[in-house]
Amino acid sequence: FPSPTVARDAIMMALETLLGRAFARPEIRGRYVRTATIESQIGPRKPPWSRRFPFKDAVGSKEKALWVLKSRLNTLLDTTSLPGPLEDMKLTLAGFTGETGIQASLFSDVRRREQLREMMHQLEALLGCKPPIYQVKDVEPWSRIPERRQVLVQFEP
Repeated sequence: FPSPTVARDAIMMALETLLGRAFARPEIRGRYVRTATIESQIGPRKPPWSRRFPFKDAVGSKEKALWVLKSRLNTLLDTTSLPGPLEDMKLTLAGFTGETGIQASLFSDVRRREQLREMMHQLEALLGCKPPIYQVKDVEPWSRIPERRQVLVQFEP
């Protein structure tokens, strides 16, 4: 920013410019991202203001990312105020995927497994670590002791 600002229009314009630059880069073109982090310096002695925005579905274009980030940032700014005027803005995109489109499956079980896999990726992007989701597996179903019959294992779709 030319001078520190709290103006919503200036913040949105800076966000649009940064997204345009990011999605124009050749290494990102044709790929999808799952999270965006916005970081801004507030003042010389204050810690930077930072917010992480995971996307519900991976986005592959500036327009989709901008629409999601603008709505989430507007909601955030309606409920809370900035700790001070923003001096600069840094955008970090993460969670890159190699997919270039979404293809539907003919069989429902394959489609269901893909949806579960996508849900796990979304949760991982949202939480920042492996989601604590487990499934029950039979180990010794013939055992007389109930605790030995089944075990909880990390869910892998």
